[in-house]
Amino acid sequence: MRAVTAIGYVLLSAVLMQMAFNASFLVYQYGAFLIVPFLVFVLALSVTLLLRVFVKAPNGLITVLTLMSIISFITYIATAAYYMGGNAGFGTDESLFAWYASILIMHGVNPYVASMSPAIEIQHLIYLTPLMTGPGQYVSEYSYPSLSFLLVTPFIALGVRAFQIIEIFFLGISMLILWLDTPSDYRPYAILSLFITPTLFAYTIGDVMDIMWLPLILLSIRYWAYAMQSNNPRHWVLSGLFLGLADGVKQTPWIIIAFLWLWLIK
Repeated sequence: MRAVTAIGYVLLSAVLMQMAFNASFLVYQYGAFLIVPFLVFVLALSVTLLLRVFVKAPNGLITVLTLMSIISFITYIATAAYYMGGNAGFGTDESLFAWYASILIMHGVNPYVASMSPAIEIQHLIYLTPLMTGPGQYVSEYSYPSLSFLLVTPFIALGVRAFQIIEIFFLGISMLILWLDTPSDYRPYAILSLFITPTLFAYTIGDVMDIMWLPLILLSIRYWAYAMQSNNPRHWVLSGLFLGLADGVKQTPWIIIAFLWLWLIK
């Protein structure tokens, strides 16, 4: 397959995947379950195109994809920095609360016993993704695990004001881990897996904090693979440690524990 053709397939796959993710919000918000078969078909077509490119790819294509990966990430960082302008920016209530919790902890205040409402007044912002407890009533308590703001605190202490820059940092760490842990012939594919759907970028630049636990999960997977090969207790411990740290950022990766339990009792 020619490199130009392969790049066209990748871009088409990205468009199809973005269509599927955008349409999935119709199911989430309005219960439009009749479009689920369409979503499954579009995702299947997107994956098929990717497989068509990635299986038995020539060396020239690997070089092109590597350059695309590097250029895309540099462009992404430059664009984000330009639009942020070094100013505070919050796309979700969770990022706003994490920022305020970091401020509180630096002043010796426990964020879990303090109200988050002053954060809105300080930043002159409204909730962009409000968690409502009733008509006109919003959540004002911090409900995420402590690492969600402890990982942010060093950046806030150093004067970083744009929360998006913090999340881009964790995206870069994730890319580095993927690059180091992937065989050389497949490294571009590992990096492109983070770029293939614009939704990941939209969530990262939009301050959905899940990108912050991704590097920790990747490190847990690394040492899990080592442990499965060597049965070295140190690798088991490190895998569990990084999984625990990931669980300490947000509740989302907790579901992994259920599957690990099933593996242990099988």
